[in-house]
Amino acid sequence: MSLDLSGVVVRSNPAARALLARGDGLRLDEGRVRGVRAGADETFQRALADASRDEASTARVLVVARANGRRPLLVFVSGVPGFGASGRGPIAVLIRDVDAQGPRAEEVLKRLFDLTTAETRLTLAIAEGPVPHRGGGSLRLRARNDADAPRRVFDKTSTTRQAELVRLVLGELPPALAVGARRGR
Repeated sequence: MSLDLSGVVVRSNPAARALLARGDGLRLDEGRVRGVRAGADETFQRALADASRDEASTARVLVVARANGRRPLLVFVSGVPGFGASGRGPIAVLIRDVDAQGPRAEEVLKRLFDLTTAETRLTLAIAEGPVPHRGGGSLRLRARNDADAPRRVFDKTSTTRQAELVRLVLGELPPALAVGARRGR
C-alpha cells in the first residue's frame, strides 16, 4: 500500500485492506495505519517519519507482533522519491503475513529437490532450528523411516550436514517465503 507523508492510506490492495480490517498487528484509525499495540505503533510511526525524511535511501523492516498468537507480520517501509512539489513521494508499505503463504515454500522445496511431503517437513524443521535426534517425532514419519529420513533429504539436496541444508534452503527460497513455510504447525 502507499501512504501519504502523514500516514494516510492513499492506495491499498484487497489483501492489505482485509489485514487492516482484522486489526491484528496493524489497523486503520481515521484513515491512518496504526500499530495495535503501543510499542508497535511507536515503532511504525517512527519508521514512517524516517521514510518521509530519507525518501527511498533506506528501507525499514519491522516485525509487528500480533494479538492472535500467530507469527508476527513483517512490514517493509520505504520512501518513494521523485513525486510532488517537494520531490518526495508517498511512503511504500509492504506487509507480509508469513502465516498466509506457508504452503508455497513446501511446494517449491518439493519441486526443486523431488522431496516427499514428510521429507519436506523434515527439511523445513531442520531449517527452522533444533530437530529431535531422529527425524520423526511430530513430523509424522513412519517409524521404520525415521533414521533414514535425514539421509534421504541430504542425498536429494546434495548436502551432507544440517548447516549445508539450512544454507541451501535459505539460499533457494526468498527469505519471507522460507520464514513462513510451516504455517499452523
